[in-house]
Amino acid sequence: MYISNPNNISMRYEALALATFNCTGKYCAPFKYAAQDSYSGFGHENNPERFFEAQRALTTVLTVLVYRFPKTEHTERIISLIDRTWSAKTQNEAVAIINEAIDIAENLGL
Repeated sequence: MYISNPNNISMRYEALALATFNCTGKYCAPFKYAAQDSYSGFGHENNPERFFEAQRALTTVLTVLVYRFPKTEHTERIISLIDRTWSAKTQNEAVAIINEAIDIAENLGL
């Protein structure tokens, strides 16, 4: 997985989504969920609609990861990240989930 700017969390999210959806352009993923814009909703903790949109995008990415790698040592961990995403209330929680998902994806060879 190539992360063009590893210090930028929206770029990290985009790299995770691109690798998960196995696509090369940020708008090639379903619902354009690989775009950094999908992550940006996590910056709107006081706007439940925007935050929900970001949660939906991230859980979709994680769900596809489970479907691509259904029976690995990481499957249950990914499923727990999906649950944590839906219960997340802050951007910091989302960042931790994304970072953990990236570690898993890299272990899976993405």
